[in-house]
Amino acid sequence: MALRNPETVSRLLERINGSLVNLKLIVKSQQPVETFVKKIEDTEELINQLTSTLEREGNPLRNG
Repeated sequence: MALRNPETVSRLLERINGSLVNLKLIVKSQQPVETFVKKIEDTEELINQLTSTLEREGNPLRNG
């Protein structure tokens, strides 16, 4: 499958990686659990966006 917009996938992957680094720092600095949970929710949203993007790319009706 050739991606029509690989920049979007790359950008989302970079944001997910950054979010994971941030989660590690939250744990190391012993910030409140609410901060950690909020960051997890943000990361899940990024994963959902990436999944949606990849599903749209793989949809045969959109590729014509």
